[in-house]
Formats: sequence, C-alpha cells, structure tokens
Amino acid sequence: MEYVLQFGFDIKSQKKIQKIKNYLRLKGIVDKQRGWFPHITLNLYQIDDLDKFIEIIDKFVGNISSFEVICSSLGNFRQETLFINPNSKEDFESIKNIFDKKLKKYVIPDDRPYSPHITVCTNSMFEKSEELTRKKFKKMKVNVCKIWLFDEKVNLIKEWKLKR
Repeated sequence: MEYVLQFGFDIKSQKKIQKIKNYLRLKGIVDKQRGWFPHITLNLYQIDDLDKFIEIIDKFVGNISSFEVICSSLGNFRQETLFINPNSKEDFESIKNIFDKKLKKYVIPDDRPYSPHITVCTNSMFEKSEELTRKKFKKMKVNVCKIWLFDEKVNLIKEWKLKR
C-alpha cells in the first residue's frame, strides 16, 4: 500500500493557509486535492509492513527539531498547481535526506527534483485561482513542528511532534 510522509504545521500556521483555501472555495474554485491538511510533502512510500516502517521512524524522528520558515511568494507547476513557496528549502531538504537514508527500501522512485511547497489548489482554472490567491496571500511565517504519515485514502496513521 502507498503512504505519504508530510511536514505538518502548528495550528496558527495551518489556519493562515486554510483561510486562503477556504476563500478560493467560497469563490467557486474546485480543488482536485482530496482534503489534505496544509502541508509540505516529504516523500511517498510503498509499505508492506507498516509497524516496521513506523518503528524505524520512531528511532530517529525524536532527534529532529521543529523550525520556522518564511513564505513570501507563490509559484506553480504547469499552470495547474498553485502553491506557496518557502523562502528557504534547506531544512526540508536535509530532513528529507535523513528520511530517505533510513527508509531507502520503501521510497517510491521519483525522477523529479525535490521541491518543497505548500499546495493551495490544483485545478483547471489556474489564472482565476492565482488572481484570487494574490488578493489574500501575504508574506507569512510558518512553524514546521510535525511529521504526518497518511495512507492513500487520506487517513492520518501517525503524527510525530518535532522537538522544540
């Protein structure tokens, strides 16, 4: 079964991002995403033994510290996915490298370079979505303080709190 690990935010940061997503929904923008919490994807995994996978993470995740990042711009992939760009990507990349080394046998290969981002929406109304988002988006600081494990049906399996 496929699973995803995500960087999660504190409640205040989640609310800032969700407020933009809710505004788009009120304006008739239908998001193809399936109800994810605001997050940054860490990686995708093919897991046969979920207990073993969680046990491996439990051994090292306690050494990872929470961190703050400033987000001051919007970006997009193929004018379909609109996202908030973290100004600094180094913390995300270094933590991803730790997870990739420890969980190597589970990683689903992806040829694309890692590009940490917070998806606002994915849809076919890109120009309208971007225009509306620009009205509500302001530079923001987000606190990355959790790692979430979800299954492919968007069920939260486990949450790890990062140390302060």
